[in-house]
Order: sequence, then C-alpha cells, then structure tokens
Amino acid sequence: MILDKIENSPLYAWLGYRYSRAFTWLKCTDLEALPAGRTDILGDEIYAVNLAYDTKPAAEGSPEAHRRYADVQYMYRGQEMVGFAAHKDQKVKQEYDSKADYALYEGEFPTFLLEEGMFAIFLPDDLHQPGIMVDAPQGVKKVVLKVKLD
Repeated sequence: MILDKIENSPLYAWLGYRYSRAFTWLKCTDLEALPAGRTDILGDEIYAVNLAYDTKPAAEGSPEAHRRYADVQYMYRGQEMVGFAAHKDQKVKQEYDSKADYALYEGEFPTFLLEEGMFAIFLPDDLHQPGIMVDAPQGVKKVVLKVKLD
C-alpha cells in the first residue's frame, strides 16, 4: 500500500505509464462535475469509478482485495478511516469473483485516515476496507481509479 498527498503523485512515476496516466487524469479532471459511476480513461487498462456515499461503522463492511486491478483511491470531499492489512491467512467471507475482481474477507484491521487531497494505492496483497466513519457517519466523495495489472 502507498498513502500520500496528490501533490506528491509525480514521485510514483516509477510505477509505470498507467499510474502516471491515471494521476495526470486525476489532476486534470473536474471531479465535482464527473458523473457517478464508471468513466473510461484508457479502456479497460485504466478507468475511474466516481463514488458518493456515507461512511459507516467498520462492522457494517468487509475488507476486500483485487487480483486484476490495483486501486488508486483519491478522496476529494470528506474523510474516512480505511482498514488495512497485508494478505496472509485471513478467512475468506466471499470467494473471489473474477468478473467483479474482488474477494471479501472477515475481520477488522488497523485503520488509517484518508483525508481530502490524499490517495491510497492498494495492490493484490493489500486487504482494504474503505468507508469507515471517523467519529460519526458523514458524506464523502471519492474517485477510485482501477489500474490494470499485468
């Protein structure tokens, strides 16, 4: 996992063209005007999912992991706690769905704060649970860039 502020995104150019392209798109797009749901950036290689939701207690969600895509989660309104743990032998709650590219896991993990202007990159061994409330439920807006791995 990588956690940083958007102004530091050029430091991650070493991750490759897709990440550089994703960060360029992120910084050049009016996210407030972006429609909800999926927006293709580079076909199935990079796409964005614009989300607006209310945060909730950790017990109301489940940690997840992906295999085909990395998540670049960028918070542009509000803040949330995100559960995180390296994938080891955690118990599977829902088996991997190859079409939706995720599996769900059981348990609660240590959390970190994702604030406005920050991003987190989650790779396949990064179990993550976004959307956890800080002190009370609040509305947030976040874009998740799906970056194809190969």
